[in-house]
Amino acid sequence: MTDLLIPLASPNPATWARFWRKVVKAESGCWLWTGRIQEGYGYFALNYKRVRAHRWLWLQVKGPIPEGMQLDHLCRNRGCVNPDHLEVVTPAENVRRGSQALATHCQRGHEFTPENTYYRPASNREGKRTCKTCRRATMARFKARRKAMA
Repeated sequence: MTDLLIPLASPNPATWARFWRKVVKAESGCWLWTGRIQEGYGYFALNYKRVRAHRWLWLQVKGPIPEGMQLDHLCRNRGCVNPDHLEVVTPAENVRRGSQALATHCQRGHEFTPENTYYRPASNREGKRTCKTCRRATMARFKARRKAMA
C-alpha cells in the first residue's frame, strides 16, 4: 500500500511504517483507519501528540492545507484516510455537504443496511443509529473484560 503514494517530504521510515500498519483497504476504495477512532476520525500519535490520521497523510503526500480550509471526506467516511477521497473545502461547504448526505457506512466501514443498523433509544444519545456489527464486537469485548475480572 505504501507503494501507491510518494511522500512530498521523507517522513521517518519507522513513522511511515507505523502509520501503514493501521490502514486496511476496503472494497469501497476507502482506506480504513484501524487505530484509535474518536468521533469517527482516526487519530495517530506523533511526537507525543494526537493528530488526525487523514490530515497527517494528506500533509505527507499533497502538502499543506490552506489557512481557514478543511478536508472533506467525499466518501462520507470519517475513518477513511485515502487522499483521493479528500478535498480541500471551506468550513461552510464541509458543513453543507455533511448535512446533505447521511453516512452510508459506519466508522469501521460496515454498510448501514436495515439488517445491520441499530437505532439507540431516544433517552440514549437522541436516537442515533449504530452499526450492529460494531455493537456486537463492543459487547463481546465488554463481556470478556468483565469475565476476566470476575
